[in-house]
Amino acid sequence: MSDRLDQGRGHEADYMLGTTLGWDAFEVVRWHGVEELSRPYEFDVILRRAADKGPIDLDGLMDSGATLRIATAARWRTVHGIVAEAEE
Repeated sequence: MSDRLDQGRGHEADYMLGTTLGWDAFEVVRWHGVEELSRPYEFDVILRRAADKGPIDLDGLMDSGATLRIATAARWRTVHGIVAEAEE
């Protein structure tokens, strides 16, 4: 994973999700985050997985760590969290 943001802008590398399955298990389709003072943040992330990568044990992802990386003009913004909900 490159830390250079001037390469690949406008492509799938603008948003990445890392889970216990690795950084290449899913493609981020879209995401929405809410952050407020004195409240926990919440990010909803819609993912896609290529059929040739095989099935996923969604129950195994529950309560595991996940990291969303968002490319900004100057750097990567990293958001760490826990998978609280997953569905097909």
